[in-house]
Amino acid sequence: MKILVPTDFTSFAGFGVNVAITLAKALQAEIILLNLLEPPQGTTFAVTGDVTKMHSSEEDRYVAELYRVNKAKLHAIAEAHSTDGVKITPVIKMENLQEGMENFMKETPVDLVVMGTSGESTFTEYFVGNHTERVIRISHVPVLTVKNDHPNLNIKNIVLASDLDEASDRGVKQINKLAVALGAKIHLLHVSTSKNDSEKETLDKLTHFAKTHGLKDYAVRAAYNDSTTDGIKEFAQSSQADLIAVMTHARSGLANIVIGSVSESMVKKAQLPVLTVNLED
Repeated sequence: MKILVPTDFTSFAGFGVNVAITLAKALQAEIILLNLLEPPQGTTFAVTGDVTKMHSSEEDRYVAELYRVNKAKLHAIAEAHSTDGVKITPVIKMENLQEGMENFMKETPVDLVVMGTSGESTFTEYFVGNHTERVIRISHVPVLTVKNDHPNLNIKNIVLASDLDEASDRGVKQINKLAVALGAKIHLLHVSTSKNDSEKETLDKLTHFAKTHGLKDYAVRAAYNDSTTDGIKEFAQSSQADLIAVMTHARSGLANIVIGSVSESMVKKAQLPVLTVNLED
């Protein structure tokens, strides 16, 4: 199993590295630590980070030096955790975030992405998405986002929020596979925003959903809240969950402003680690 951990060396990125190492130990996985640098327009770099054109500008030289510095930082992180018994491969690429992540995952199959996030957004990010949201939109493997430091994280209870969409088979299988590997119990949750919904009917639908999708160790839960996001957060807190899992049909641009996304809202608001599976092909 391979875990991809993108890093920009911020404290939030460090939270992701720490959680990835904990998971790698539990899953007997290896980590690929990836740093992406956007090159100056019209400049190409050799694998050593050297500028390949004859007369580089001051900006080119700056980026080449930044490449060397970041490469050293990656190796320092790998070296610092060398006693943890986890194989960490540091990789640096001269590409922007979205294209770099997409290209790297096409070239190097991974099973999970773990990344730290501040959860904060600016106005412009409603149109293009922040770094975390953009990674979720392009990833075909689960993305685990971490907002806080979770030393010695032990995932034994996972809240899987579901809208009972039967087309979510691939996402449920990915989450169930991780739960089985970790020895964790899945709390399959549906949050109703209408008081007219029958709790018994919801639980029956959840039980059918769980059996249809082959869940192993699970319990079915129904809750009511005016806000789906708040309902998930409140249930996760009351059940002492270690992880929240959600599935999304990732959107971008204007559609995301109008429709919104429970997954993106959870990443921004929840203090627990959030596992997101993008159901888009």
